[in-house]
Amino acid sequence: MRIAIAAVLSLCAAPARADSPAEQLSGLFVQACVAHAGDVGGLRAWAAEHGLKSVPDEAKPFFLNGKPGIAYDASDPGGKFALASDDAGACAASTPQADPEMLVASLDRFLPLAGARAVLTAEADDPAEAGLHHRTFRLSIAARDYAMVVSTTRGGGIAMLSLTRP
Repeated sequence: MRIAIAAVLSLCAAPARADSPAEQLSGLFVQACVAHAGDVGGLRAWAAEHGLKSVPDEAKPFFLNGKPGIAYDASDPGGKFALASDDAGACAASTPQADPEMLVASLDRFLPLAGARAVLTAEADDPAEAGLHHRTFRLSIAARDYAMVVSTTRGGGIAMLSLTRP
């Protein structure tokens, strides 16, 4: 799997990708969440190795949905990004601006490079948040299944990718 992650890293680092928050978000998600699925310590070590800093304490509940864990600022010159790792093993990556269709297309390219296979299981608008749309996938990684949710605002805007054990 290390070779596949290296391929994703090289795709994400290409200059043509620098202007696409959707592709950057997909790359961050695959490198962090997918590569370290079920390994909280490994994910947090990866974040430290990449120099990610914790977000301010007052912002943590937003990124962690009130759960205990660590939220990181993964922003770079290409945009604002966050990575969240809760203590139970869930992982999420988010950005305030991404094209929904480009996000799904980049996941379709990056996930197989990491040895992951996604199958759409549900798609629905959020009943509590107008304009928010969720796509739920069963994601198979190394013979283990996870739930992956792609949450986006219609027409572009906030995007969040999350990975949990079902």
